[in-house]
Amino acid sequence: MKFVTPSTRPIDLGVAVFGERDRLASEMAGAILDAAAELGVRSRLITAPDALGELTYLIGINRPRGLAELLAASRTPHRLIWFGEPLPPAVEVREGTPSRVRSRVFSLGRQAVSALPRGRARTAVSRLGGPMADLEPWDNLRAAVRLAGLAEFVVTSRDGAQILSAAGVQSRTVPFGYTPKLHGPLTLDGSRDIETLVLGGFSGPRSRRRRRIVGALRRRGLRVTLADGVWGEERNLLLRRSRVVLQVHRFPGTFIGSRLLLAIAAGAVVVTEPMTDPYPFVPDVHFIQAPLESLLAETRALLADEDRRRRIALAGQELLAGDLSMTRCLHNVLARLDVERAGEIAQDPAAQGSKERTAEITSSISDSVSPGKSGSVTIRSQADSVTGRLRAYAR
Repeated sequence: MKFVTPSTRPIDLGVAVFGERDRLASEMAGAILDAAAELGVRSRLITAPDALGELTYLIGINRPRGLAELLAASRTPHRLIWFGEPLPPAVEVREGTPSRVRSRVFSLGRQAVSALPRGRARTAVSRLGGPMADLEPWDNLRAAVRLAGLAEFVVTSRDGAQILSAAGVQSRTVPFGYTPKLHGPLTLDGSRDIETLVLGGFSGPRSRRRRRIVGALRRRGLRVTLADGVWGEERNLLLRRSRVVLQVHRFPGTFIGSRLLLAIAAGAVVVTEPMTDPYPFVPDVHFIQAPLESLLAETRALLADEDRRRRIALAGQELLAGDLSMTRCLHNVLARLDVERAGEIAQDPAAQGSKERTAEITSSISDSVSPGKSGSVTIRSQADSVTGRLRAYAR
């Protein structure tokens, strides 16, 4: 698949990461750069404002709070954040949080919240999802609200788009896709000597809930291998040795798209607490979803039924190889950006293609998206012929 712009002007794509210490963001940036190369799009990594130069598009892919300096310094009007950070529940954003506490969270952030007086205000803040240390989703939302004027938002999950909409930030939904370099090759067979693997941090106050739940499951006889602070190929090798990946959320309802991509590519099946909206993954087809009190029973049932476990693993890998490839997902993002750019090009008398071509492109891409809940926009699956329409556009 190649990305064909309606203009003779080439595309220069910048992929922005704030600093180089965020391992996950650096891995994701590499995945986007590889997908851009497959699409025939010239791209480069941006980690500091002085590296921006002339760009057609700038995509930021880690926490929005760290991207402000890069976005503000960029001269391109086409700036986008591909956003997948945890957010608070939409119902609490809309109406569940006392306005006095919420305004202080948005305006001043974590330091102001920690300084709130004891009593009703602090009790209300604790309702946001746990102890005071678990305010990360609200920090992410506050940063997104502040950056809404600097960049568009593309969100990796539909529930994320609904939450941003409730806070007044418009966005579109395009999942982050699979790429072998980041997620490892699609592997179904092989020796699997690890029954249950748990990925994620176990130190610090933010992981208190995960430590407590996993400890309780171990005491009830579940054999669990912990992978804390493991990255890259070392992590992928552990996943390829595993039959089940157990997911215990830090924040209730969290979309775990990146973790599903990693586990499915390795041929392991994820058993997780419920997600608010798992799209494009389907429960009982691509993974197992169960309430906390049923996680142990569901994990044991899956370990006892290898045929079922393999069927789910295979269905997940078929999704990754098709609709959810990183190349296809990046194509969807660039196609939408290029519609906006095409409108600008059509205003230039010297540009080739003119307004008729712009109208054709706009119609093609508009047919490829549909309104989601709360005004969000979501990309349909290949079964709904999105990729066929995008191919028509690319021709």
